[in-house]
Amino acid sequence: MAQWAAYGAGIVHYGSDPGLAQCLASLRAQTVRPARIVVIDHDAADPSDPRRTALQAGFPEVDWIHAPNGGYAAGANRVVEQVLGHDPQLEFVLILNPDVELEAEFAARILAELDSRPEVALASGKLLRPGGRLIDSAGIERRRSRRFFDRGSEEPDDGRYDRVETVFAVSGAALWLRRSALSSLALDGELFDEDFFSYHEDTDLAWRARQLGWRCLYVPTARAIHVRGWRQGARQRVAAPIRRHSFKNRYLELIKNESPLALLLALPFVLPVELARLGFAVFGDRVLLGAYREAFRLAGRARQKRAILRRKRSGRRGPEALARARATGVPVLSGAGMAPIASSGPGLTEGN
Repeated sequence: MAQWAAYGAGIVHYGSDPGLAQCLASLRAQTVRPARIVVIDHDAADPSDPRRTALQAGFPEVDWIHAPNGGYAAGANRVVEQVLGHDPQLEFVLILNPDVELEAEFAARILAELDSRPEVALASGKLLRPGGRLIDSAGIERRRSRRFFDRGSEEPDDGRYDRVETVFAVSGAALWLRRSALSSLALDGELFDEDFFSYHEDTDLAWRARQLGWRCLYVPTARAIHVRGWRQGARQRVAAPIRRHSFKNRYLELIKNESPLALLLALPFVLPVELARLGFAVFGDRVLLGAYREAFRLAGRARQKRAILRRKRSGRRGPEALARARATGVPVLSGAGMAPIASSGPGLTEGN
């Protein structure tokens, strides 16, 4: 028999994704069901389209919210606002891509781990490719080149990634967030950086969380299928603007999160990657050249967000600070001054 828990779920949707119905059905089938489900619909198609109205009729428990397409980052921020902002009793939110199908125990197994680990701000499970034999993501690792890779991607699910453990980041395709972490993680009023539009916003958030004392957790017994639109051999099927966003976001992420000294020390690993990227942009995918110009245009805003993060780091608004504030009733120091815990809400209004 299904139970209800203190979490809500939201899907960031664009276009007529054929997997959306399966994704919603898998949420409905959870042994621990979400208290609220929202779909942030970025599709510009006619809302009266028969396929869409049939889908809405099939899932009357879902709140459908139409919004301008601001990319995954803006959609994920709206999920957080719509789920946690509407119900102060909900402690967690699950953000999903529409091409993810959850096993029935996915939520129950994640929540069981989160309940005993207050230092964890972000979490996910084991994401598998269709068929369930190959791994899609077992968490995300950062290498010395400052590139990020899905652990186990394309490898057989043979038990090598079957341990609950902290990881650098987890995939935004099925991402859990803890309410009590959000006020410390928000920068300039945003949780996910909307300058990113799509791609790398999950690793950017996780990198920030680590700097503020939070952890990311990988729970292998929580399993889901992820179809993934961008995988090896499928690059050219991804729209050119999205490829440019992914390319430029590496630089925004480095500006916001990496110290100049650490970057200098990593230069022997970073420089070959950058030369290879430049060569690929020139000779392999020229639409990426515009990403350099876009990164330069947004670099000033990225530096401002970096400054906010540095102030927050000096105040250390992580789990230890939140625990002390709850125990003593003393407000927590933020980059802008004093912000009481009780008034933090979903945490997206605080920034500088």
